[in-house]
Amino acid sequence: MDINNLKEKQEIKNYKELCKLLDCKVSAGDSKKSQLKELERYVKYHKEGNKFIIDEIYKDIKEKQDNRKNNKGKSADYIDDLQLRLLGEFLTKGKGSNLTIGKSVLLRDTGLVNSNYSYCKKRQEKLATYLDIDKETIYDYYNSVDSMVVNNLERALKNLSNEKIIALDMTTIICKNKLVTLEYKHETYIDEFDEEIERITPVANADIVYEEVTEKEHEIILRVEGELLDQMEVKRVTDLFATGKIKEYYDRCYFEIRKELPDFNFYFKAYKITYNYDRIINKLNEYGYDDWLKDIETQCKYIINEGVQDKIISNARNRKIRKDKEYENVIGGIKPNEKHGCRLNDKYIDKYNNISHNVIDLNAKNIKKNVKQTKITYEQNIKS
Repeated sequence: MDINNLKEKQEIKNYKELCKLLDCKVSAGDSKKSQLKELERYVKYHKEGNKFIIDEIYKDIKEKQDNRKNNKGKSADYIDDLQLRLLGEFLTKGKGSNLTIGKSVLLRDTGLVNSNYSYCKKRQEKLATYLDIDKETIYDYYNSVDSMVVNNLERALKNLSNEKIIALDMTTIICKNKLVTLEYKHETYIDEFDEEIERITPVANADIVYEEVTEKEHEIILRVEGELLDQMEVKRVTDLFATGKIKEYYDRCYFEIRKELPDFNFYFKAYKITYNYDRIINKLNEYGYDDWLKDIETQCKYIINEGVQDKIISNARNRKIRKDKEYENVIGGIKPNEKHGCRLNDKYIDKYNNISHNVIDLNAKNIKKNVKQTKITYEQNIKS
Protein backbone atom coordinates (compact mmCIF):
# COMPACT_ATOMS: atom_id res chain seq x y z
CA MET A 1 0.00 0.00 0.00
CA ASP A 2 1.60 3.23 -1.20
CA ILE A 3 0.18 6.40 0.43
CA ASN A 4 2.60 8.80 -1.28
CA ASN A 5 -0.14 9.81 -3.73
CA LEU A 6 -2.47 10.88 -0.91
CA LYS A 7 -2.68 14.34 0.65
CA GLU A 8 -4.86 15.95 3.29
CA LYS A 9 -8.26 17.34 2.17
CA GLN A 10 -8.00 15.25 -0.99
CA GLU A 11 -11.30 14.08 -2.51
CA ILE A 12 -11.17 10.67 -4.21
CA LYS A 13 -14.03 9.81 -6.56
CA ASN A 14 -14.62 6.19 -5.50
CA TYR A 15 -13.05 3.02 -4.16
CA LYS A 16 -11.61 1.99 -7.54
CA GLU A 17 -9.85 5.35 -7.87
CA LEU A 18 -8.54 4.99 -4.30
CA CYS A 19 -7.01 1.60 -5.17
CA LYS A 20 -5.36 3.14 -8.21
CA LEU A 21 -3.76 5.86 -6.05
CA LEU A 22 -2.65 3.33 -3.43
CA ASP A 23 -1.31 0.99 -6.14
CA CYS A 24 -3.28 -1.95 -4.73
CA LYS A 25 -5.79 -4.42 -6.11
CA VAL A 26 -9.54 -3.72 -6.22
CA SER A 27 -10.97 -6.20 -3.71
CA ALA A 28 -14.33 -7.46 -2.49
CA GLY A 29 -16.08 -8.27 0.78
CA ASP A 30 -13.83 -9.09 3.73
CA SER A 31 -10.66 -8.48 1.67
CA LYS A 32 -11.84 -4.96 0.97
CA LYS A 33 -12.65 -4.42 4.67
CA SER A 34 -9.13 -5.57 5.63
CA GLN A 35 -7.68 -3.25 3.00
CA LEU A 36 -9.55 -0.22 4.36
CA LYS A 37 -8.65 -1.24 7.92
CA GLU A 38 -5.00 -1.23 6.87
CA LEU A 39 -5.46 2.25 5.33
CA GLU A 40 -6.73 3.50 8.70
CA ARG A 41 -3.25 2.84 10.14
CA TYR A 42 -1.88 5.54 7.81
CA VAL A 43 -4.66 8.12 7.42
CA LYS A 44 -7.90 9.36 8.88
CA TYR A 45 -10.67 9.61 6.29
CA HIS A 46 -14.44 9.87 5.99
CA LYS A 47 -16.89 9.05 3.22
CA GLU A 48 -19.44 11.16 1.39
CA GLY A 49 -21.46 8.80 -0.77
CA ASN A 50 -18.86 6.92 -2.82
CA LYS A 51 -16.21 9.60 -2.25
CA PHE A 52 -13.27 9.15 0.14
CA ILE A 53 -12.13 12.38 1.84
CA ILE A 54 -8.63 12.29 3.38
CA ASP A 55 -8.83 14.24 6.67
CA GLU A 56 -5.34 13.61 8.06
CA ILE A 57 -2.17 11.72 7.18
CA TYR A 58 -0.54 10.35 10.35
CA LYS A 59 3.12 11.07 11.04
CA ASP A 60 3.44 7.75 12.87
CA ILE A 61 1.84 4.58 11.52
CA LYS A 62 -0.64 3.10 13.98
CA GLU A 63 -0.03 -0.36 15.42
CA LYS A 64 -1.74 -3.22 13.60
CA GLN A 65 -4.53 -4.84 15.64
CA ASP A 66 -5.27 -8.57 15.60
CA ASN A 67 -9.04 -9.05 15.75
CA ARG A 68 -9.03 -12.78 15.13
CA LYS A 69 -9.91 -13.58 18.75
CA ASN A 70 -13.12 -11.58 18.31
CA ASN A 71 -14.16 -13.86 15.44
CA LYS A 72 -14.12 -17.01 17.54
CA GLY A 73 -17.36 -18.92 17.11
CA LYS A 74 -18.47 -16.91 14.08
CA SER A 75 -20.52 -19.21 11.87
CA ALA A 76 -18.98 -18.25 8.52
CA ASP A 77 -16.62 -15.35 7.83
CA TYR A 78 -17.50 -15.26 4.13
CA ILE A 79 -21.26 -14.53 4.36
CA ASP A 80 -20.64 -10.86 3.57
CA ASP A 81 -18.70 -11.88 0.45
CA LEU A 82 -21.48 -14.29 -0.44
CA GLN A 83 -24.08 -11.51 -0.26
CA LEU A 84 -21.87 -9.34 -2.47
CA ARG A 85 -21.47 -12.18 -4.98
CA LEU A 86 -25.27 -12.68 -5.07
CA LEU A 87 -25.78 -8.96 -5.74
CA GLY A 88 -23.38 -9.22 -8.65
CA GLU A 89 -25.18 -12.32 -9.92
CA PHE A 90 -28.53 -10.49 -9.93
CA LEU A 91 -27.00 -7.37 -11.46
CA THR A 92 -25.62 -9.27 -14.46
CA LYS A 93 -29.09 -10.69 -15.19
CA GLY A 94 -30.25 -7.19 -16.11
CA LYS A 95 -33.36 -5.23 -15.18
CA GLY A 96 -35.81 -8.13 -15.41
CA SER A 97 -37.12 -8.46 -11.89
CA ASN A 98 -37.54 -12.25 -11.68
CA LEU A 99 -35.12 -15.14 -11.55
CA THR A 100 -35.78 -18.85 -11.03
CA ILE A 101 -32.57 -20.78 -10.44
CA GLY A 102 -31.78 -24.28 -9.20
CA LYS A 103 -30.19 -24.67 -5.79
CA SER A 104 -27.21 -26.63 -7.16
CA VAL A 105 -26.64 -24.02 -9.90
CA LEU A 106 -26.57 -21.14 -7.40
CA LEU A 107 -24.24 -23.08 -5.06
CA ARG A 108 -21.85 -23.49 -8.00
CA ASP A 109 -22.18 -19.97 -9.42
CA THR A 110 -21.44 -18.32 -6.07
CA GLY A 111 -18.29 -20.39 -5.51
CA LEU A 112 -19.59 -22.40 -2.55
CA VAL A 113 -18.87 -25.62 -4.51
CA ASN A 114 -17.37 -26.54 -7.89
CA SER A 115 -19.00 -28.22 -10.90
CA ASN A 116 -18.11 -31.74 -9.65
CA TYR A 117 -20.05 -31.40 -6.39
CA SER A 118 -23.65 -32.06 -7.40
CA TYR A 119 -22.72 -34.69 -9.99
CA CYS A 120 -20.71 -36.70 -7.44
CA LYS A 121 -23.36 -36.18 -4.77
CA LYS A 122 -25.62 -38.47 -6.83
CA ARG A 123 -22.81 -41.02 -7.32
CA GLN A 124 -21.24 -41.25 -3.88
CA GLU A 125 -20.21 -44.92 -4.07
CA LYS A 126 -18.50 -44.32 -7.42
CA LEU A 127 -16.74 -41.29 -5.94
CA ALA A 128 -15.57 -43.41 -3.00
CA THR A 129 -14.04 -45.95 -5.38
CA TYR A 130 -12.51 -43.27 -7.62
CA LEU A 131 -10.86 -41.47 -4.67
CA ASP A 132 -10.02 -44.75 -2.87
CA ILE A 133 -11.86 -43.54 0.25
CA ASP A 134 -14.30 -45.64 2.28
CA LYS A 135 -17.91 -44.93 1.40
CA GLU A 136 -18.84 -44.18 5.03
CA THR A 137 -16.56 -41.12 4.97
CA ILE A 138 -18.03 -40.00 1.65
CA TYR A 139 -21.56 -40.32 3.12
CA ASP A 140 -20.44 -38.45 6.25
CA TYR A 141 -18.90 -35.70 4.09
CA TYR A 142 -21.97 -35.03 1.96
CA ASN A 143 -24.34 -35.30 4.91
CA SER A 144 -22.33 -32.65 6.81
CA VAL A 145 -21.16 -30.36 4.02
CA ASP A 146 -24.39 -30.22 2.04
CA SER A 147 -26.37 -28.85 4.96
CA MET A 148 -23.57 -26.35 5.70
CA VAL A 149 -23.29 -24.83 2.20
CA VAL A 150 -27.08 -24.70 1.71
CA ASN A 151 -27.49 -23.00 5.10
CA ASN A 152 -24.78 -20.47 4.16
CA LEU A 153 -26.49 -19.70 0.85
CA GLU A 154 -29.94 -19.35 2.38
CA ARG A 155 -28.64 -17.20 5.22
CA ALA A 156 -27.15 -14.77 2.66
CA LEU A 157 -30.37 -14.78 0.61
CA LYS A 158 -32.49 -14.16 3.72
CA ASN A 159 -30.22 -11.26 4.73
CA LEU A 160 -30.87 -9.64 1.34
CA SER A 161 -34.58 -10.41 1.72
CA ASN A 162 -34.64 -8.69 5.12
CA GLU A 163 -33.24 -5.56 3.45
CA LYS A 164 -36.01 -5.80 0.82
CA ILE A 165 -33.47 -6.12 -1.99
CA ILE A 166 -35.04 -9.43 -2.98
CA ALA A 167 -38.19 -11.44 -2.27
CA LEU A 168 -37.38 -15.13 -1.83
CA ASP A 169 -39.58 -18.18 -2.37
CA MET A 170 -38.90 -21.88 -2.93
CA THR A 171 -40.40 -23.78 -5.84
CA THR A 172 -40.07 -27.11 -7.65
CA ILE A 173 -39.09 -27.33 -11.32
CA ILE A 174 -40.02 -30.34 -13.47
CA CYS A 175 -38.09 -31.39 -16.57
CA LYS A 176 -40.49 -32.85 -19.14
CA ASN A 177 -40.50 -34.27 -22.66
CA LYS A 178 -42.92 -32.07 -24.61
CA LEU A 179 -44.23 -33.70 -27.80
CA VAL A 180 -43.52 -31.56 -30.87
CA THR A 181 -44.44 -33.86 -33.77
CA LEU A 182 -45.61 -37.44 -34.23
CA GLU A 183 -44.56 -39.01 -37.53
CA TYR A 184 -44.99 -42.50 -38.95
CA LYS A 185 -42.18 -44.51 -40.49
CA HIS A 186 -43.26 -46.91 -43.28
CA GLU A 187 -41.18 -50.03 -43.99
CA THR A 188 -41.92 -52.91 -46.37
CA TYR A 189 -40.73 -56.48 -45.74
CA ILE A 190 -41.53 -60.03 -46.92
CA ASP A 191 -43.11 -62.36 -44.36
CA GLU A 192 -42.69 -66.14 -43.98
CA PHE A 193 -45.46 -66.74 -46.54
CA ASP A 194 -43.72 -64.62 -49.17
CA GLU A 195 -46.28 -61.88 -48.72
CA GLU A 196 -45.31 -58.21 -48.85
CA ILE A 197 -46.14 -56.53 -45.53
CA GLU A 198 -45.97 -52.84 -44.67
CA ARG A 199 -44.87 -52.06 -41.12
CA ILE A 200 -45.83 -48.66 -39.68
CA THR A 201 -43.80 -47.36 -36.71
CA PRO A 202 -44.69 -44.15 -34.84
CA VAL A 203 -41.72 -41.78 -34.30
CA ALA A 204 -42.10 -39.05 -31.67
CA ASN A 205 -40.04 -35.85 -31.68
CA ALA A 206 -39.96 -34.09 -28.32
CA ASP A 207 -38.35 -31.00 -26.78
CA ILE A 208 -36.96 -30.89 -23.28
CA VAL A 209 -38.79 -28.21 -21.28
CA TYR A 210 -38.50 -26.95 -17.70
CA GLU A 211 -41.71 -25.82 -16.01
CA GLU A 212 -42.76 -24.85 -12.52
CA VAL A 213 -44.68 -27.68 -10.89
CA THR A 214 -48.50 -27.58 -10.98
CA GLU A 215 -50.60 -28.25 -7.89
CA LYS A 216 -51.58 -31.70 -9.17
CA GLU A 217 -47.98 -32.61 -10.05
CA HIS A 218 -46.81 -31.41 -6.64
CA GLU A 219 -49.37 -33.63 -4.92
CA ILE A 220 -48.18 -36.67 -6.91
CA ILE A 221 -44.50 -35.96 -6.17
CA LEU A 222 -45.13 -35.39 -2.44
CA ARG A 223 -47.18 -38.59 -2.12
CA VAL A 224 -44.57 -40.71 -3.91
CA GLU A 225 -41.73 -39.18 -1.86
CA GLY A 226 -43.55 -40.00 1.39
CA GLU A 227 -44.40 -43.55 0.33
CA LEU A 228 -40.77 -44.23 -0.63
CA LEU A 229 -39.51 -42.92 2.74
CA ASP A 230 -41.85 -45.40 4.45
CA GLN A 231 -40.77 -48.27 2.19
CA MET A 232 -37.09 -47.52 2.82
CA GLU A 233 -37.84 -47.25 6.57
CA VAL A 234 -36.39 -43.77 7.16
CA LYS A 235 -38.04 -40.66 8.57
CA ARG A 236 -36.19 -37.95 6.65
CA VAL A 237 -34.55 -37.60 3.24
CA THR A 238 -31.37 -36.41 4.98
CA ASP A 239 -31.11 -39.83 6.66
CA LEU A 240 -30.51 -41.34 3.22
CA PHE A 241 -27.21 -39.46 2.87
CA ALA A 242 -25.84 -41.25 5.92
CA THR A 243 -26.59 -44.64 4.35
CA GLY A 244 -25.64 -43.74 0.77
CA LYS A 245 -29.13 -44.52 -0.52
CA ILE A 246 -30.06 -41.07 -1.81
CA LYS A 247 -29.59 -42.06 -5.48
CA GLU A 248 -31.68 -45.22 -5.02
CA TYR A 249 -34.40 -43.12 -3.40
CA TYR A 250 -34.66 -40.64 -6.28
CA ASP A 251 -34.39 -43.36 -8.95
CA ARG A 252 -37.34 -45.13 -7.37
CA CYS A 253 -39.25 -41.83 -7.00
CA TYR A 254 -38.79 -41.06 -10.70
CA PHE A 255 -39.90 -44.57 -11.68
CA GLU A 256 -43.13 -44.29 -9.66
CA ILE A 257 -43.88 -40.72 -10.77
CA ARG A 258 -43.59 -41.69 -14.45
CA LYS A 259 -46.45 -44.15 -13.96
CA GLU A 260 -48.72 -41.14 -13.41
CA LEU A 261 -46.84 -38.48 -15.40
CA PRO A 262 -45.54 -40.22 -18.56
CA ASP A 263 -43.71 -37.11 -19.90
CA PHE A 264 -41.78 -36.66 -16.62
CA ASN A 265 -37.95 -36.73 -16.60
CA PHE A 266 -36.86 -35.40 -13.21
CA TYR A 267 -37.45 -32.53 -10.79
CA PHE A 268 -35.36 -30.28 -8.58
CA LYS A 269 -35.77 -27.59 -5.94
CA ALA A 270 -35.20 -24.02 -7.06
CA TYR A 271 -35.17 -20.50 -5.66
CA LYS A 272 -37.73 -18.10 -7.06
CA ILE A 273 -36.24 -14.65 -6.62
CA THR A 274 -37.81 -11.28 -7.32
CA TYR A 275 -35.23 -8.51 -7.06
CA ASN A 276 -35.24 -4.73 -6.96
CA TYR A 277 -32.61 -3.61 -9.47
CA ASP A 278 -32.31 -0.07 -8.06
CA ARG A 279 -31.79 -1.35 -4.52
CA ILE A 280 -29.08 -3.70 -5.82
CA ILE A 281 -27.26 -0.69 -7.30
CA ASN A 282 -27.64 1.21 -4.04
CA LYS A 283 -26.36 -1.75 -1.99
CA LEU A 284 -23.33 -2.15 -4.24
CA ASN A 285 -22.67 1.56 -3.78
CA GLU A 286 -22.74 0.99 -0.02
CA TYR A 287 -20.06 -1.65 -0.50
CA GLY A 288 -18.12 0.96 -2.47
CA TYR A 289 -18.68 -0.31 -6.01
CA ASP A 290 -20.14 2.00 -8.62
CA ASP A 291 -19.60 -0.72 -11.22
CA TRP A 292 -19.31 -4.51 -11.10
CA LEU A 293 -16.11 -5.75 -12.70
CA LYS A 294 -15.40 -9.32 -13.83
CA ASP A 295 -12.20 -9.45 -11.77
CA ILE A 296 -14.15 -8.47 -8.63
CA GLU A 297 -16.69 -11.22 -9.35
CA THR A 298 -13.92 -13.82 -9.77
CA GLN A 299 -12.04 -12.65 -6.70
CA CYS A 300 -15.25 -12.77 -4.67
CA LYS A 301 -15.91 -16.38 -5.73
CA TYR A 302 -12.41 -17.45 -4.69
CA ILE A 303 -12.69 -15.73 -1.30
CA ILE A 304 -15.95 -17.61 -0.68
CA ASN A 305 -14.49 -20.90 -1.92
CA GLU A 306 -11.40 -20.68 0.29
CA GLY A 307 -13.61 -19.77 3.26
CA VAL A 308 -15.85 -22.80 2.64
CA GLN A 309 -12.87 -25.16 2.47
CA ASP A 310 -11.48 -23.79 5.74
CA LYS A 311 -14.87 -24.09 7.44
CA ILE A 312 -15.36 -27.68 6.23
CA ILE A 313 -12.05 -28.77 7.78
CA SER A 314 -12.64 -26.74 10.96
CA ASN A 315 -16.03 -28.43 11.45
CA ALA A 316 -14.57 -31.86 10.66
CA ARG A 317 -11.83 -31.41 13.28
CA ASN A 318 -14.44 -30.45 15.89
CA ARG A 319 -16.52 -33.55 15.03
CA LYS A 320 -13.46 -35.78 15.32
CA ILE A 321 -12.49 -34.26 18.68
CA ARG A 322 -15.99 -34.93 20.03
CA LYS A 323 -15.97 -38.51 18.71
CA ASP A 324 -12.49 -39.22 20.06
CA LYS A 325 -13.55 -37.88 23.46
CA GLU A 326 -16.62 -40.12 23.40
CA TYR A 327 -14.36 -43.15 22.91
CA GLU A 328 -11.35 -42.22 25.07
CA ASN A 329 -12.40 -44.56 27.91
CA VAL A 330 -14.07 -47.26 25.78
CA ILE A 331 -12.49 -50.72 25.94
CA GLY A 332 -12.80 -53.15 23.03
CA GLY A 333 -12.72 -50.81 20.03
CA ILE A 334 -15.52 -49.38 17.94
CA LYS A 335 -19.00 -50.69 18.61
CA PRO A 336 -20.57 -52.75 15.81
CA ASN A 337 -22.48 -50.51 13.34
CA GLU A 338 -21.27 -47.44 15.20
CA LYS A 339 -22.86 -44.29 13.78
CA HIS A 340 -20.19 -41.93 12.48
CA GLY A 341 -17.47 -44.45 13.28
CA CYS A 342 -15.41 -43.10 10.37
CA ARG A 343 -14.69 -40.02 12.49
CA LEU A 344 -12.43 -42.11 14.73
CA ASN A 345 -10.11 -42.89 11.83
CA ASP A 346 -6.69 -41.20 12.11
CA LYS A 347 -6.92 -40.16 8.45
CA TYR A 348 -10.42 -38.68 8.73
CA ILE A 349 -9.22 -35.08 8.17
CA ASP A 350 -6.89 -36.11 5.32
CA LYS A 351 -9.81 -37.82 3.60
CA TYR A 352 -11.96 -34.71 4.01
CA ASN A 353 -9.19 -32.60 2.47
CA ASN A 354 -9.01 -34.99 -0.49
CA ILE A 355 -12.77 -34.88 -1.07
CA SER A 356 -12.87 -31.07 -0.80
CA HIS A 357 -10.00 -30.77 -3.26
CA ASN A 358 -12.13 -32.63 -5.82
CA VAL A 359 -15.69 -31.37 -5.22
CA ILE A 360 -15.25 -27.91 -3.62
CA ASP A 361 -11.96 -26.36 -4.78
CA LEU A 362 -12.50 -24.10 -7.82
CA ASN A 363 -9.08 -25.13 -9.16
CA ALA A 364 -10.00 -28.83 -9.25
CA LYS A 365 -10.03 -30.68 -12.56
CA ASN A 366 -13.32 -31.97 -13.98
CA ILE A 367 -13.69 -35.54 -12.67
CA LYS A 368 -17.27 -36.22 -13.81
CA LYS A 369 -16.28 -38.44 -16.74
CA ASN A 370 -13.84 -40.43 -14.59
CA VAL A 371 -16.42 -40.93 -11.84
CA LYS A 372 -19.06 -41.95 -14.39
CA GLN A 373 -16.74 -44.61 -15.85
CA THR A 374 -15.77 -45.98 -12.42
CA LYS A 375 -17.03 -49.51 -11.83
CA ILE A 376 -18.04 -50.67 -8.37
CA THR A 377 -17.45 -54.28 -7.44
CA TYR A 378 -18.82 -55.91 -4.29
CA GLU A 379 -15.36 -55.80 -2.71
CA GLN A 380 -14.99 -52.08 -3.46
CA ASN A 381 -18.46 -51.41 -2.12
CA ILE A 382 -17.58 -52.80 1.32
CA LYS A 383 -14.08 -51.28 1.43
CA SER A 384 -13.26 -49.86 4.87
